[in-house]
Amino acid sequence: MSFPFAKILSPIDFDEHSLIALDLAANIARQNHGVITLLTVVPMEDAGGPVYVEKFKEQAEIEKKKLEKVAKERLRGVKHEILSHLGDPASAILKIAEETEADLIVMATHGREGISRALLGSVAEKVLREAPCPVLSLRLGKPK
Repeated sequence: MSFPFAKILSPIDFDEHSLIALDLAANIARQNHGVITLLTVVPMEDAGGPVYVEKFKEQAEIEKKKLEKVAKERLRGVKHEILSHLGDPASAILKIAEETEADLIVMATHGREGISRALLGSVAEKVLREAPCPVLSLRLGKPK
């Protein structure tokens, strides 16, 4: 990890909050002449066979193309790379943070509470607890 933050990981799930977090990551990268790694993760539990794995891989390619569009719209003048991953979102974020030697992770949290948090878990919470670098977590309003 170094300061100023030059290697920034920005996980994107395409909701409004993650895009606002990306805008913040872009501002930090511009100020520090940094590079952003945009990451989208297609959640994949036990796939149930090779046919389903192929479907998940196809979805990952679709997500990567969406991420390319987002990068073109929001990251003008910012160096970046785009990654798509299959699996558990929190584990993937942590793995990519290690692999890219990220100085900072900038991500949104949905701020779920109660049953929805118990059932869905908290990706942001796991990343905050286990990240190899600082995490800037944005919570914007109440979840719907």
